[in-house]
Amino acid sequence: MKTFFITVQLGSEIKNWFYGDFYRLAKENSDIRLVVFTHPITIEAYRKDFGHERCIFEVFPDLKLSNRPLRQFFRIVSQASIPTDVVSFRIWYWYKTGGSFLYFIVKQGVWLLSHLWIWRAFLRFVEYNFFRDERAWESSFQKYKPDAVFATTTYRDYDTTLLKYARRHGIPSVGMLRGWDNMSSKAFLLVHPDILCVQNNVMVDEAKNWNDLPPNRVKVVGFPYFDHYVDSAWRMTREEIGEAIGADPSKKWIGFFVGGIFVGFLRAGDGSYHAGLLDDAAARGEFGDALILASIHPGFRGEWGFSTDGTKVQQIRLTTQWNFSQNSMKVIMNLMRECEVAVDFGSSLSLETAIFDRPTVFVGFNGPDDSTVPWYKKISVAYDRYTHLRYIFDAGGGWIAKDPGELISAIKTYLIEQSLHREGRAQIVKNLVGPLDGKAGARVFQVLCTLGDKPIHD
Repeated sequence: MKTFFITVQLGSEIKNWFYGDFYRLAKENSDIRLVVFTHPITIEAYRKDFGHERCIFEVFPDLKLSNRPLRQFFRIVSQASIPTDVVSFRIWYWYKTGGSFLYFIVKQGVWLLSHLWIWRAFLRFVEYNFFRDERAWESSFQKYKPDAVFATTTYRDYDTTLLKYARRHGIPSVGMLRGWDNMSSKAFLLVHPDILCVQNNVMVDEAKNWNDLPPNRVKVVGFPYFDHYVDSAWRMTREEIGEAIGADPSKKWIGFFVGGIFVGFLRAGDGSYHAGLLDDAAARGEFGDALILASIHPGFRGEWGFSTDGTKVQQIRLTTQWNFSQNSMKVIMNLMRECEVAVDFGSSLSLETAIFDRPTVFVGFNGPDDSTVPWYKKISVAYDRYTHLRYIFDAGGGWIAKDPGELISAIKTYLIEQSLHREGRAQIVKNLVGPLDGKAGARVFQVLCTLGDKPIHD
């Protein structure tokens, strides 16, 4: 029997690996045992939903990071060591919103150094040779004797230490990033896995240029949770979707999706002002008989500031704190498919609207008077600095609305001309979605199963 370790730190990993072929194939194969490491707060729920005699859940080992200021400082340095515009922008943002000037100088200096491969190699050398926190994994490795390990986020502390222990003891390793945008914004890989699985071909170049992984160590697999998008069994009728979210299926549906950049990173509001603009336009009949279906980013912790009573706006909250269920995934997928137009704030849902060929308007202004908004809090600046969003916009698959008038005009135009920018949406799918054949989860499972007995560590 082969034993594989796998890390689960957020509901995103459950969405990627346990609601699809990866978990199904592991469960069906009597020669495979999964040992899943997660947090104490989630372990009992995951055991109940997915545990069986060959799927064992354990709590992450205690890395004791809170008592190690040098380790914490090194993590800050490594996070600034990605030579992309978005990382530089984030460093400026942290400083402008109250951060230390000394830390700003240090981080900007580190960011400049990150353009040199020798600096990145130096950080990996220090990580591997001077920090021995991977010893926290020793008892788990001795108890289960894994044949391979799967770090599902790769750059976080639990994944980094897991990969280090595996490397020191000659155990093959597979890594993957939970999101296609991680490589450019947060994923400096302090330890290279033997094989890094990525969602699309663009990430192969990113892994080579920013994380120094040769292309023969990077495998394009696609998005595991997109496997369901080509599964006819997951399709819902418009009436079924309407019943699930409480929306009238006879009306035009305009999706309104407030993404994490706006509410999370920029902390620029919750989109209430923009929802009000759409509600006013809908009340005037500018969209015909339409309903605005508003959804807030799953990481948003507060209550939405827009009161929907007596409006054309209906809030839908299908998941919170990244706790996805199979049903919520199914409803989200079908809602993307059935929206006449999507209004987005720069979220990954723009890939899903492209898959289903749904016209997408990107909100490119913060509020009624953008001239009073500091440059580092403007979503228009974020659109320019966030590398993964530039891929979207360069493909020509959407419409950036720079002011309230253009936002309403863009929606009205798309409602009439659904085919507008269709070629750009197809280009987004080609460039950024990767293989869309329902086999991404199976590919990763196969990589893990067939990884050679002898690791290929650099």
